[in-house]
Amino acid sequence: MNVLKRVAKVAATGIAGTAAGVGLGTSWLVASTTLVTPIPRDDPLWNSATLKKLNILENPVLADICIKRIPLSKIRPELLQDEAKLTTEFARGVWTGWAFEPQRWLFTKIFRTPENSHLKFSRREIAESTFEIGTEFIDQFQVVEWSKNEITMREGVRHATRRRGKWTAGELELTLSTRFFKGRENVTDGSMPVPYLIERLHYLYARALVQSGSSALR
Repeated sequence: MNVLKRVAKVAATGIAGTAAGVGLGTSWLVASTTLVTPIPRDDPLWNSATLKKLNILENPVLADICIKRIPLSKIRPELLQDEAKLTTEFARGVWTGWAFEPQRWLFTKIFRTPENSHLKFSRREIAESTFEIGTEFIDQFQVVEWSKNEITMREGVRHATRRRGKWTAGELELTLSTRFFKGRENVTDGSMPVPYLIERLHYLYARALVQSGSSALR
């Protein structure tokens, strides 16, 4: 679970500061996003062929969906004309935004080598990506499914994440759906893939990623 621990460490770094600052930042993220967990079994990602392939051991899964709704009037008009372009722009916003920046910087320092320098590491490279299937960035992420309103990617072999954008009643609904699981060992005691504290940090991090990604659409 080394990658997940690094993710949590970066999340902790990203929200560090004075006690008052952390409190205000946390309150703002909670107020501006909605977190759903556990996830209903009829959620489409449970039936994803990719998820079933990666979690072949059928280990316990920690699942959540983070949702942010934005009035269509606040979205750049050109994005409302092309659903695929809007979804791509949201993904770009997540991976080039302020919430992911500490992790992007750290993973670049850790994982970039002469052998994999062809992968996307910089903000500019990610910002120009169309996230087609097979796209790899920061050495840890790979796009495994793509449609005009959904992009699914994996980090290592441990979790699958789906980013989605859809219109409902004059609003744009953005979702970040994550599934964590242990992919390399058979879990027989029913334990979750990460400790409780890491789980709570992840929920805050997910809210920050959605908030950051949504800024790219305005």
